[in-house]
Amino acid sequence: MRRDYFTLDVDATGPKPVATVEFDGPAGLLDERLTDESGAPLDADGVDISYRLREPMADDANGVLALSDRYTGEFRFEVDATAVDVRALVSAARECEDDEDGQFRFVVRRSDGDTALEIDVDTLLVYDENGGLLRRHSLVSSGVEL
Repeated sequence: MRRDYFTLDVDATGPKPVATVEFDGPAGLLDERLTDESGAPLDADGVDISYRLREPMADDANGVLALSDRYTGEFRFEVDATAVDVRALVSAARECEDDEDGQFRFVVRRSDGDTALEIDVDTLLVYDENGGLLRRHSLVSSGVEL
């Protein structure tokens, strides 16, 4: 799926930070990408969210935020994102006291405003431009060994 169908908005100010992805491409295409093989909607246990930088980490660095299948590694979609937005999301999630349901909310909305996916997430792995894990910039839930 094309990245230009997606835009990312991060709200790090509320009690639980929210990353909202707006989709303005073909509706059927999004629905297909957000369901599993049986046609059931994806859930937080079945997906991973990661961020890959395209250049060295800096305030004005750009990268790609990806939603992928946890079991197959298949990318469901990718969206262009700035390092500033991702760092704000990770920082706010670390401070979130409501870690019972995840440290941030990840929402995907269709162009008509309907919510296609809404999950609570407790891990966001950040990688440098060479694919190396940037652990100090990542959000890693307790109990996860890397």
